[in-house]
Amino acid sequence: MKLKEIWKYGKFFFGHDFKKYESDLLAIFEKIFGLNRLELVIHGKEKAEDYKKELFLKTINLRKSGYPLQYILESEYFCGIKLKVGEGVFIPRKDTEILVKTCVNILKKEFNLPKLKPKIIDLCSGSGAIAILIKKNFNNSEITAIEKSPQAFKFLCKNIKRNNLEINTILADIFKFYDNFPDLNFDMIISNPPYIASNDMWSLSKEINFEPKMALHGGIEGLDFYYKIIDKWANKLKINGVMAFEVGFNQAEKVAKMFEKSKFDFVKTKKDLSGVDRVVLARRKF
Repeated sequence: MKLKEIWKYGKFFFGHDFKKYESDLLAIFEKIFGLNRLELVIHGKEKAEDYKKELFLKTINLRKSGYPLQYILESEYFCGIKLKVGEGVFIPRKDTEILVKTCVNILKKEFNLPKLKPKIIDLCSGSGAIAILIKKNFNNSEITAIEKSPQAFKFLCKNIKRNNLEINTILADIFKFYDNFPDLNFDMIISNPPYIASNDMWSLSKEINFEPKMALHGGIEGLDFYYKIIDKWANKLKINGVMAFEVGFNQAEKVAKMFEKSKFDFVKTKKDLSGVDRVVLARRKF
């Protein structure tokens, strides 16, 4: 079967949804056959190897079922950095870039870099997207990343290694390991925890349903992790240290009130590109 015939079959396979999946189809074709659109035109009359043809047909069927393209390609870009992802790890989202940029701006203002070396911890680190971007911006910082899932932890370690960075990694439950750190230890605590409410779990897209539930479900209201992190980790911050969260739709006000009732002041929110309050942060006052 010729390469151009396989491509035509792929277009036919997606039918009326082809335009929706066209870029995905191109990405899958390039991954399996090593040819982009222009190269397909040039080499289209060449015969495809049978095993690659079968793999292509199997893969596009998998994609049509909702299996995430990022898992198929085994990677996702986050703030311009290519990260390895796969089954068992949450796929980094563009919304989280707002959290990273907000924290980077705070660090630039608060620290006389490179003279000072801020201590930062990333809770529920997943693929390591947040920890890696912060470290790339502040190479002299001391960063720790904690992740509970063994599958996600493997991707975390791979991504740190492939970016040639020094980040402390810990495979642990953040609500059991916090006492391993002394009080007044960190300048910044960052987290993009699970925040989908129980009643919303059933309505997730078919793509998201392939991602690990433990990285998504945040309890009945989606707020469990915020309550617990503030309760368990607040003492680990230095006085005037900053805690910053990514939050879900309509959660910012509730999380801000949690801060106000605890040891924090200067509570602020930041909007994402869609105008949704996506980040809530506060400073420890005592």
